[in-house]
Amino acid sequence: MFTALKKARILAARVEIRRVIKRYKLEVASVERNGPRFYVARCRYQGRVVVFKICLFTDRVDPRTNAGLRREIITLNYFHSMQDRFFAESTPGVLFSQSTGRTWYIREFLDGQTQNIQHSNFIFKPEFFAPHSIAWIVKFFGGLQQLSRRLPPKLRPLYAKHTLKTNLELIGWRKVPGLIGTADAAERVINFLKSYHKVFDNNQTVITHYEPYASHFFRRGSSDFYMIDWENVDCGTPAHDVSVIWHRAFMHPKWQKALWRAFLKATPYPKQFEELFKVEIVLQCIHNLDYFNRTTIPAERRVKRQAIAFYRRAISLVLDGQFNKLVK
Repeated sequence: MFTALKKARILAARVEIRRVIKRYKLEVASVERNGPRFYVARCRYQGRVVVFKICLFTDRVDPRTNAGLRREIITLNYFHSMQDRFFAESTPGVLFSQSTGRTWYIREFLDGQTQNIQHSNFIFKPEFFAPHSIAWIVKFFGGLQQLSRRLPPKLRPLYAKHTLKTNLELIGWRKVPGLIGTADAAERVINFLKSYHKVFDNNQTVITHYEPYASHFFRRGSSDFYMIDWENVDCGTPAHDVSVIWHRAFMHPKWQKALWRAFLKATPYPKQFEELFKVEIVLQCIHNLDYFNRTTIPAERRVKRQAIAFYRRAISLVLDGQFNKLVK
């Protein structure tokens, strides 16, 4: 049940929503999301389709959500201010926004097909796993890493680093033996990750989307994509975003290996990338095992056994020093 304070904040949010709709003369076509953190609506503005997104709580109640939406606005505006138009062409542009107090924006609506299946954030459409998607991923996420090195100093403090300690705190260690299937799993994982903590923490250096999920890829034309939903953008390792996509390709091993080879060839730091990728495999496989044990989405439940078998094997190979069997 909502507390009186939350009720007051939600009422204030509704007042703000009505104010923005009235101010910009938006015609609400459909409400895509209404809680618990965001209100998102597809609207019409001066004859064009737009998206209106607003934080439902003020920063005094929900600082993380408000700050995330603020970073999304600033990041997208930065992409669209660049002379190189690739990132502007691959991300939505913000038309109007407010980044003080309760944060909101009105952005362009991107017309295209999401690459997920049946409301799953995890399962990509089979046709996604093609050579052209690898080329785009390398260009976009490799370019994002290069862009990070030229980031204006005033923007750098916006992006927090996700250290190994932060990642370890997110793992429910009591679950780990059951997830991986061996009694000594937690101890082996901890020892492995701690051996890489310096290289992991020292390489939190690039702008990272953190959620390159199937539902956040929109097909644009025959071979390009849009990347949406940047509310979780932060600093991360050069291996993070690529490994998120790699993990979701567990039913397409040839494509996985081709993605690995292409990105390894493109990165200026292949040795570091390989070490970071190993860490990301162990961290993400644990979370993915937990996710598939709890999912209720039909498309994910159909491949649950295959996913669990793959993630258990991947962890085992990395811990046993046989990482190459996964990527070569």
